[in-house]
Amino acid sequence: MEVYRGMAQEVLQVLNKPGNVEGTIRRVIEGLRRRAGFDAIGIRLRSGEDFPYLAAEGFSDDFLRAGDFLLARDGSGQVCRDKEGLACLECTCGLVLSGHAGPGKDAMLTPGGTFWTNDSRALLDLPSDQDPRFRPRNRCIHEGYASVALVPIRDDEQVVGLIQANCLRRDAFALEAVEILESIGSHVGAALRRKRDESDLRSSLLEKEALLKEVHHRVKNNLQVITSLLRLETRRHPLPETQRVLIDMQGRIQSMALLHESLYRSGNFATVDLAAYVAHLAGQSFRAQGITAESVVLDLALTPVSVTMERAVPCGLLVNELLSNALKHGFPPGRRGRIRVDLRVAGLEAVLSVTDDGVGLPADFDARRQHSLGLQLVADLARQLGGRLEIGPKPQATFTVTFATEASLTGAVSKPQVPG
Repeated sequence: MEVYRGMAQEVLQVLNKPGNVEGTIRRVIEGLRRRAGFDAIGIRLRSGEDFPYLAAEGFSDDFLRAGDFLLARDGSGQVCRDKEGLACLECTCGLVLSGHAGPGKDAMLTPGGTFWTNDSRALLDLPSDQDPRFRPRNRCIHEGYASVALVPIRDDEQVVGLIQANCLRRDAFALEAVEILESIGSHVGAALRRKRDESDLRSSLLEKEALLKEVHHRVKNNLQVITSLLRLETRRHPLPETQRVLIDMQGRIQSMALLHESLYRSGNFATVDLAAYVAHLAGQSFRAQGITAESVVLDLALTPVSVTMERAVPCGLLVNELLSNALKHGFPPGRRGRIRVDLRVAGLEAVLSVTDDGVGLPADFDARRQHSLGLQLVADLARQLGGRLEIGPKPQATFTVTFATEASLTGAVSKPQVPG
């Protein structure tokens, strides 16, 4: 019995490993046959109304072809059904699966529903009309298997499959060994249910991800349409001030469109890599305003920081505003220089800053900022992040926003990431 106990432990280890159902079942029968020395073993699983072999070892190809399907059919090929409308299953396998098997001469039926015998040939001592040699089933006897065990696989109380263990020699089984096989059948049923639930969950997640990807894609396209409409409206207005306002609006909308594009391309809808998003956004802002590296150089020093989409939106708008202000006011025609965007982690806070070496902040900057929509928006966005905005030291134009990382908000503690 130690062999069977060791076999049960090995099967449990196989069932607890990740993998698809077919691969798991194949490893189970390999372990059962190797450990117990069965001449042949197979596992049937429900497929519609039938129970074909999902995996088998030791049976001949002819055996598997003849015994794969258990549905009883009439002369016209229609499935035979009982008075309750249930499909009739042939062979002793079918009797066990449908709960109709019973003990017979030299055969036993356990309380768990397992049919087993150590001398199948004794089953031939039947009336001629019941002799399995003249019926298209019970091929185990035809093939000379003396010892046969048919063990139900249950999912709760429902029979969903069958373990079929065959040996050519007589007296291959003892009741304790059969009970261990029944325990294995129960574990197989539970594992199948778990893997089915995991598969259903994965399918549901994939469906939801596809839906979210489509939503982000459509939102991005709609934002692009709005940007195009604003661009057309800009061309219709001759006043430079009106054109500047419309151009600024285009940049803000583009920053949000870029976020949705990043989300549906990455496939990660829970968090956004702020460093990658800011890098893409900064490059887009420079291209939109026709800035070349010969005039203003863009320096990026960005540490990867994950933020939720809700926090990525204000971050993107904030960076867009600061870059637009720097390019608009810090570098008049003919002036060259450099704009640097920094993102780093300090403890449980993220520090985002935009610095330029342009003309610097004017002496009356504090008075002007009260009337600047862009700077008011920057302050509002910093508050939306729950952060603090610092400006200076003057006269250099440096804007720094410090806000809590996701780790500090969720209570998780993680080491700051170091840029590569």
